Amino acid sequence: MADGHRYQEHGISTGSVLFCQRAAEINDGDLIIVKENGAFALYLYLKDRKVKADGEKRILHNKSKAYAKVLGSFNFYH
Repeated sequence: MADGHRYQEHGISTGSVLFCQRAAEINDGDLIIVKENGAFALYLYLKDRKVKADGEKRILHNKSKAYAKVLGSFNFYH
């Protein structure tokens, strides 16, 4: 379940349920999950190393560090 608003343009915000797959092929521009210090974090995978994080987005350039690829998200409204 997501926590935060960094990826709202992808339809992901606090409370979004993320559907992920560990064995999925990761491509440029994919959202990925990275395991950091025992917790999971959402990153944007970009091949271009010139693109840096903008303060809000977390960007990963080394896909070997990816734990899983985000395939979709679901939001439930009451």
